[in-house]
Amino acid sequence: MVRAIHPDGFILKAEAAGAEVKEFKSVEEAMAYVAGFAAQITSGRVVVSRDVIEHFKEAAGLSSLTPKDKDDWTKVEVSLVRADCGVAATGTLVHFDRDDDERLAWTFPSICLCLLPVSNIVPELDALAETIRCHLGRGDLPSPQVSLVTGPSRTADIEGELFLGVHGPGRLVILLVDGSMSPSDEKD
Repeated sequence: MVRAIHPDGFILKAEAAGAEVKEFKSVEEAMAYVAGFAAQITSGRVVVSRDVIEHFKEAAGLSSLTPKDKDDWTKVEVSLVRADCGVAATGTLVHFDRDDDERLAWTFPSICLCLLPVSNIVPELDALAETIRCHLGRGDLPSPQVSLVTGPSRTADIEGELFLGVHGPGRLVILLVDGSMSPSDEKD
């Protein structure tokens, strides 16, 4: 991983792409925000990715769904995920998916809350080329993939009318954490 940079450029680009960015001094502060956010969700249908589940469990009063099949994913309203990196030049989130469930947590719910440590922001995508190549070559994973997410999902019809959330979340909230996340939270 390359040396991290100041997050202002990332924030500007992410917001320009339609993402909301919330800044926190610690993971605990971010989880307090998530708890308040989840309390506003009437269905309570929240899925949490494996790489943030321990933080989520510690947030008082929160519970999560564990989708067992594709039909279960249609019941999920909000996902809580963690980006492995952010790219300042574009405001893009990068996630090294280990399997289809991780990818679905990023793309299926209508609202995606994403933790991103400030220390994981790099200037350009090129800085991650070797890391991406290594991840895609992992033989120990059933389906290694790399997700690049820049803002909420958007698509346009033939007349150019823009629609949000057709092929992914219509709302992306980046939880930018200034404090470090413990080594036990790092992925394989």
